[in-house]
Amino acid sequence: MLRSLFGQVLKVEDETVVLDVNGLGIEIHCSRRALESCVEGEMTRIQTFLLVNESGISLFGFANDEERRLFLELLAVKGIGGRMAMSLLRAEPPGTLIRAILSSDLETLTRVPGVGKKTAERLCFELREKLAKSFPSVTRDRAEPASSPAGNEVLEALVGLGFSRHEAAAAVRTALSQAGNGAREEEILESALRLLNRIRGEYR
Repeated sequence: MLRSLFGQVLKVEDETVVLDVNGLGIEIHCSRRALESCVEGEMTRIQTFLLVNESGISLFGFANDEERRLFLELLAVKGIGGRMAMSLLRAEPPGTLIRAILSSDLETLTRVPGVGKKTAERLCFELREKLAKSFPSVTRDRAEPASSPAGNEVLEALVGLGFSRHEAAAAVRTALSQAGNGAREEEILESALRLLNRIRGEYR
């Protein structure tokens, strides 16, 4: 696997860098920070990930290991391909993107071209716990979404309906972030159930 490439920058375009590696001109789809670090004619090292799927072969480049690890986490979400994962990285710095997912900030996520509300909800639902563990330096000082008595009641109700505590908690947090802590228990339950059923349905 191509973990990184070192060579002379031949060309920098809007989304790609062409790197001369031992005489080979290699095109790399790069994050914004990786693009900004490249200067034509200079030598540079770019961290990379080679993605092979039914659409073909694509090489993606990153400024550092944090970007690369976040890219791989994004790829693991259903419906997120390499181009969309890279669009997310180009739209926001890794720390901002991680905090948006942790806090279910759908407004920030849906500003990214190609990311609709359903995709944003899925990102938050699937990655919240993973990112909290994988990026402790980013998440250490973040504020936890406020809980509420109604939210706690909904959580227990969802567990009683057969949902795991992990997925129920993620759905309640997303519902609370959208409705606010003043929302009624019925509103939170309806929103959380709608999210859970939609995501479960996509995996059938």
